[in-house]
Amino acid sequence: MFDIKELFEKGFHYGHRKWRSSPKMNEFIFCEKWGISIIDLCKTTHMFENAMNALHACVKKGGKVLFVGTKHQAAELIAQTATNCGQYYVNKRWLGGTVTNNFSTISLPINKLNKMEKDEESGYVDKFTKRERLDFSKKKDKLLSLLSGIRHMGGVPDMLIVVDPKREGIAIKEAKLWNIPVIALADTDTPEPSMITHLVPGNDEGQGSIHYFLQKCEETILDAQKHMEVSKEAAKESNAQKKALREAMNLNTTTEAKSETEGQVQQ
Repeated sequence: MFDIKELFEKGFHYGHRKWRSSPKMNEFIFCEKWGISIIDLCKTTHMFENAMNALHACVKKGGKVLFVGTKHQAAELIAQTATNCGQYYVNKRWLGGTVTNNFSTISLPINKLNKMEKDEESGYVDKFTKRERLDFSKKKDKLLSLLSGIRHMGGVPDMLIVVDPKREGIAIKEAKLWNIPVIALADTDTPEPSMITHLVPGNDEGQGSIHYFLQKCEETILDAQKHMEVSKEAAKESNAQKKALREAMNLNTTTEAKSETEGQVQQ
């Protein structure tokens, strides 16, 4: 599924400088060159494939996936990828408690945002002064920027996909507490790789490697969704056949019972 040459061309092998690398990531480092850690792409290909298999299985069962990446190199790509495959994303700032305290952290602000939009549509905001309308607009825009990617998620996700686990450490800790599996593109500065369920060692700073990682995630999700739809159609067809068979058997039983009754009457 993954070619080492392709990963190399995307810059997956570039890690951080030696003094920035985490000792816990040493097992994924192939060598050092000019003071920069070079990631072992043989291990990356194997772990990348395992991660995509886990993602496929999750989505095929109808699981919800939350993309997390707030660094400027990843923010736009995260939103685009999640939107393309009908999933959810956080690309501005992770709100503490998004997973562990979902109701007060997410549900209440979303309800507030919905109310603000209704007030705007009903014309209630038109009664405000110019200063009040400006404050209203700022609050609404802030809520939209933070919640637009998760406002329709409904509850907690079934899997997280993270770019730069060092930066998104709080998200990973919350997922760990709730036993939510995490797939992460992890550079050599990742402090706690053991907390990541499916770690993909690679460059989480370069646009090329981030885009490639998210592109593969998107392709896997779309493929899993197709399989899920096929399975649903097959299940519907199977249920319809079973229903038709039951009706036919009931009809035969009714006919046989009627025949026996008529025979007894004639005797």
